[in-house]
Amino acid sequence: MGLLPFLTYSQPNETEARYIHVLKILDTNSPNPTIKEACKIVSRQIDNEASAIAQNLDIESDNIYTYNATGANFTKRYLTNVINQDMSYCLGDIVLVAYLGHGFRTTDNLTNLPQLYMGNYEESIHFQDVIHNIAMKKPSIIFSIVNACHTKVDARDIVSYPPPVFFLPQKAPESIKPFPASQRKTNRYKELFPSRLNGSRQELRSALTITLLSSKEGNYTYLTKDGGLFFPAVLNTLHKHLSQANPTNWNLVANEIKEKTQQQASRLNVIQEPATYIDYYLFPVEDYLSWNAKKAEKQEKRSMKKQHRNQLQALRTQHKSEMKKFRLLNERARDQKLKRQSRRILASKQRTAFLQMKKRQRKELNRIAQDYTAK
Repeated sequence: MGLLPFLTYSQPNETEARYIHVLKILDTNSPNPTIKEACKIVSRQIDNEASAIAQNLDIESDNIYTYNATGANFTKRYLTNVINQDMSYCLGDIVLVAYLGHGFRTTDNLTNLPQLYMGNYEESIHFQDVIHNIAMKKPSIIFSIVNACHTKVDARDIVSYPPPVFFLPQKAPESIKPFPASQRKTNRYKELFPSRLNGSRQELRSALTITLLSSKEGNYTYLTKDGGLFFPAVLNTLHKHLSQANPTNWNLVANEIKEKTQQQASRLNVIQEPATYIDYYLFPVEDYLSWNAKKAEKQEKRSMKKQHRNQLQALRTQHKSEMKKFRLLNERARDQKLKRQSRRILASKQRTAFLQMKKRQRKELNRIAQDYTAK
C-alpha cells in the first residue's frame, strides 16, 4: 500500500442516506440436497444480518437492496451484470456478499482467494475480481463470506464434473452459545460498520474489505444442512462481539472465527482451516476530489428512479382501469373476433405508451450523468 498524496478534501454531507447492498451468490439449483438446504439457511441469515445492521445504524429498511445470483441466475454473466449495473451506485454504502457453492483454484491463480464454480469451469469467476469490481463502486465496507472448498485443480485436469465437496452426516456440534439480537449493542455495530463521515484520510479514500473464507488455499470445506462448520461460527462470533460491553474490531472477530471453526472440526475429527483477510482497498487518486459531485449525482439518480417507479406504477394502474372498462363495455358484444381485435389494439397502444415512458426515463437518467460529467 503506497503513500497517499495530500489533497484538499471536502467531506460528504452527514445527513445523506446510507444504503445496504446484499449480494447473494448461492447454488440453490445444486443437485445435492445438502447444498440446497444450506443455501436456504444462509440466505435467510444474511437477510437477518442486513436488517440488524440497518436497525442499529438508523438505516431505513427501504434502503436495503438485495441481489439474488441464485437459481437460473447463478451464472457469471448475471453476476457481472448485477455488479456493473444494478450495483453501480454504492458510494459510501455497506455491501454484504455471501457465496455458498463449489470453489477451487487453478495453478495460475495468483491471488489469495478462490475461484467460484458457477455451473461449469468456463463459467467460473475469480472472487478477487468480484471484490475488485464492487470496490470500484466506492462503498465504505465490503463484508464477504465465502463458504466453499479451496483446493487446487490443474488446468489440464479440468473436466465436466464440479470440484469436490465434503459433507458431514450431522449438524455442527451444539457447542455454540446463541446471542439474541436484543443483547447486541449499537456502539459495537458502529465500530464494525463505521461510516466514512469524520473518518481518517485513508478511510475516506478506500473501502474496508473483510473477506472470510471457509478454507484457506489447498483445504476442503465440510458442509452440513445448517451451513457447515464455518458459517455458524461466523454468525456466532459476530453476534458475540456485537453483544459485548468492551470495544471490538475486525481482527479480533476474524481470529476468533478461525479458532472456533477449527475447534468444531476437531470435535468431528476432520480438518478445516479458514482464512480471513482485512484490508483497505484504495480508490484511484483522481476520484478523491470529486466525492461531493459523485454523492450528489448518486442522490439525484436515486430520487429520479423513485419518481420513475411511481410513474410506471401510475401508468400500470391507468392501463388496468382502461382494460377493465373495455371489458365492461364489450362483454355483451356479439362479434367476438372484432372484440378480440379491439382488445389487441388497446393492449398495443398501452405497450407503446409503456415503452415510450421507459425510453424517456432512460434519457432523463443519462442527462443527469452528462450534467455531472460536464461539471
